[in-house]
Amino acid sequence: HVLVIALVLSAYMATRKRWILLIAALNAQHLFMTQHRAGLLALAGASILGIAAWITRTRARSISPLFFASCFTAVGVMIGCVLCAILLSNKSSLMSDGSLILRANSYYDAAQMAVAHPILGHGTGTYEIASVPYWTPFEQENFVRASRYNAHAHSEYFNLAAESGMPAVFLYVVFLVSLILRGLNTYFRDDSDDRRRLGLTCAALYLAFAIDSGFGFNWRAPVSGAVASLLAGCFEGALRGNATPPPKTGVRLAHAGLFALIPISIAAAWIELGSFRSQVHLLRGLGAKEAQAYSASLTEFERSSRGAPWNWVPAYEAARISMASGDLTRAQSWIEKALALHPHHIPALIDQARIAFARIATS
Repeated sequence: HVLVIALVLSAYMATRKRWILLIAALNAQHLFMTQHRAGLLALAGASILGIAAWITRTRARSISPLFFASCFTAVGVMIGCVLCAILLSNKSSLMSDGSLILRANSYYDAAQMAVAHPILGHGTGTYEIASVPYWTPFEQENFVRASRYNAHAHSEYFNLAAESGMPAVFLYVVFLVSLILRGLNTYFRDDSDDRRRLGLTCAALYLAFAIDSGFGFNWRAPVSGAVASLLAGCFEGALRGNATPPPKTGVRLAHAGLFALIPISIAAAWIELGSFRSQVHLLRGLGAKEAQAYSASLTEFERSSRGAPWNWVPAYEAARISMASGDLTRAQSWIEKALALHPHHIPALIDQARIAFARIATS
C-alpha cells in the first residue's frame, strides 16, 4: 500500500529530478512481483485521472464545478470498465483463486454485519470476533479444510461499515473526495505551476488511495495510514497559497484545542505501548512454546495477557500450555477468559470441550 503512495509522489518529484525514476522503477517492479493487484489498479486510476486532467486543462479555458463532477465520474466509469475487462479476461483463473473467493465472502459478511448494526457497527477491531456467525458455507468449509478465515474484510469501506457503521464510511469517503476535489481545483484554477503540479499529485494520490481502499486495508495499515494522514496536512498547507491568515481568535482556539489533545495523545501512546509490549511477550511465549519450554512460555503468555487484557490470543495460548502440562484447572480458567473475549473462537470452543472431557476422565 505504501508503494502506491511512493510511486505517485515519485511521478511528481520526477518533474524536477529525473533520477527519481530509477527508484520508482524498483518500487514498481516490487509492486508487480508481489502481485498486488489492487495497487496496480489504483495506479491505473491515478494515471487516467492525471492524463484526463492534463488534456482537459490544455483544451478548455474555463472549468465549471459541473465539469469537475463529470470528470470525476468519467474516471470512475473508466476504472470500472478496466476492472471488468480484467475480470472477464481472467475469469477461469479468478474463479479458482481461493484467496479472491475468500475475500469476496468477507465482503458479503461485512455487508450483512453492516445491515445488522448500520449506525454504530459492531465495534472497532471486532470484525474477527463478530463475523463468525455471518460466515458463508464456503467460509465454513474453508475453515474446516484449511483452518483459514478472514481476520478482517479486505476492503476499508466494508470493514468500516461492519465495525464502525455507515456514518464512519461516509466520513472516510468525504475525507478522500474532498482531497481529490481540492487537488483538482488547484490544478485547474491556480496561477502557480508548482502548486498546479502539486494539486494534480494530491488528486491522483488520494484517488489511488480510494481505489486501493476498495480492495485492501491501506488506511488500517499503520505505515500507509500514517503517511496518508501526514500528506493530507502537507497538501492542505502547500495548496493554500497566499490565503488570508485566520483571525487571532481562531488561532487561539486552535492552540487551545491542541493543548487539550496533549493528555489524550499521552494516554493513547501509553495504551499502545502496553499493546506493543504485550505483542513482544506473546511472540516470546510462542517461541518458548516451540522450544517446549512450557513454564517460560506460560509466564510470557501471562505477561502478554496483562499488557493487553482485551486480546484473547494470550489467554488461549496459556490454556493450551496449561492443558499440555496437565493443569486442567488452570486450563479451564484460561479458556473461559479467552471465550469471554472471543465467544465464537472455534478452536477455543473445541479445546474447552477437550478440557471438560479430560476433567471428567480424571475425576
